[in-house]
Amino acid sequence: MIDPIEFINYLESKDIKSFYGIPDSLLKSFCNELINKPLEKHQISTNEAMSVASAIGNYLATGELSCIYMQNSGLGNSINPIVSLASRDVYSIPLLIVIGWRGEILNDFSQIKDEPQHIQQGRITCKQLELIDIPFKILSKDSDDWKSDINYMLDHALEESRPVALVCRKGTFNNSKVYSNDIPKKNVKDALYTREEIIQSVVDKLPSGIPIFSTTGMASRELYEIRKSKNTLPIDFYTVGGMGCASSIALGFIRASKMKQVVCIDGDGSVLMHLGSMLKISKQPGFIHIIINNNAHDSVGGQETCADEIDFIKLGESFGYGLTYSISKIDEVENVLNEVHKNHKLSALIEIKVKKGNRSNLGRPKESPTLNKQIFMEKWSKQ
Repeated sequence: MIDPIEFINYLESKDIKSFYGIPDSLLKSFCNELINKPLEKHQISTNEAMSVASAIGNYLATGELSCIYMQNSGLGNSINPIVSLASRDVYSIPLLIVIGWRGEILNDFSQIKDEPQHIQQGRITCKQLELIDIPFKILSKDSDDWKSDINYMLDHALEESRPVALVCRKGTFNNSKVYSNDIPKKNVKDALYTREEIIQSVVDKLPSGIPIFSTTGMASRELYEIRKSKNTLPIDFYTVGGMGCASSIALGFIRASKMKQVVCIDGDGSVLMHLGSMLKISKQPGFIHIIINNNAHDSVGGQETCADEIDFIKLGESFGYGLTYSISKIDEVENVLNEVHKNHKLSALIEIKVKKGNRSNLGRPKESPTLNKQIFMEKWSKQ
């Protein structure tokens, strides 16, 4: 395995002084070692396209190559600025992209077992890079000569003024810094509830007959387990991939259906990734947009999103939501949900502040995404 501190130090010794990215579970220890760097050296972006654009801006100011990191699922978000800005046919910007390879293809051409949303993405990751003309090397826990691989790719990037990539298999980096996503026994925000407790309250207090869409990651897993604990069908739409897209899926649904209201349980990192969609969502009567804010990318390591710096009430009002709230207590959930239910001709934005973390024995949906779709449509599409 590669020590992430040594890896970062080596990149810096090669005059890479700036890092931009979206945290990834396979790159968790690498990401965590970057957290304490000052803002001018490391920026957690709101989406991968922003990372690429910021690195381009850095190059224009300094003439120095930056490092961008992401999960391979974020490669699609980054393709437009890579191809239409950074490529040799446009501005010809040298970049080093470090990619966590979820759903990786092994040397015997079999695929490592992973979540459904990573199956196709894992198959096409290297093909995508080849298609958009990005040279790359694959790193793994057995990469003894990783410094030579970095040197080779950086020579390519600088000599040809182009983006290059390092694709990292599972286990490439060791866990130099211990981090647990499990809910801590003591927390600086002990007054706050957990995300799962809040979702439980939403399910309990939400009037019947309103479909729920949940964002990718822990929120969907927790909502699913709450349904199963009640011995009821998992009738919600659990968005297992496409970070930032759950609210737009819910928007498309309510506009095409006869439902008076829908609920989207979103996350702070997810909302920030495609913030512009809120402009359209806010105009949709009956859209109940719940943003569960723990100021963290909780599913991939707990790195900060800086969402605690946002006044969501002012943000919601400026976008045009009919009703806006910011709460943090379970006993507030019922009153707010009752109020927005009565005002079904208005859109509503509800920020609910929670603490970071999740229980360690949290399960995953047993049904496939395709079966989830079928159950959801059987329940809601004809109403």
